Amino acid sequence: MDYIVEHVAMNTSANTSFRHQIRWMRSTRFSRGAGHVGSGLTYAVPFGLLGLFAGVFVHAWALGLGLFVWAYANRIIQAVAIGWAVIGDPGSLRFCWLYPLRDLTVFLVWCASFTGDENLWRNQRYRLITDGRMIRVN
Repeated sequence: MDYIVEHVAMNTSANTSFRHQIRWMRSTRFSRGAGHVGSGLTYAVPFGLLGLFAGVFVHAWALGLGLFVWAYANRIIQAVAIGWAVIGDPGSLRFCWLYPLRDLTVFLVWCASFTGDENLWRNQRYRLITDGRMIRVN
């Protein structure tokens, strides 16, 4: 029997969702440090933007544009391949153009995960330490 797991995000605002994702990634940074650092290499769109800017900077705009289009197309193909072909979600075809934007947003969350060593969870502040534990801060 096949099942599709659905998830509803219960955050009340975009800001709350953004902070929640930073908290998750910051926790991952402390519990799986090397893996967390390496995960930054999996975001294609930021590297495509970097390629675009570098291409414009060195007057090779066609190359830069090609790198960006390649990164953007990479994410659309992944969204369709996984969302539609594997999971069978027809919405993934309609919204596949949004996945590259999500890729860029998650990269920004990943960058933000390096900005501190404390998380606020259920109105309590916790300090994260290198072995993945959290210590409550008074």
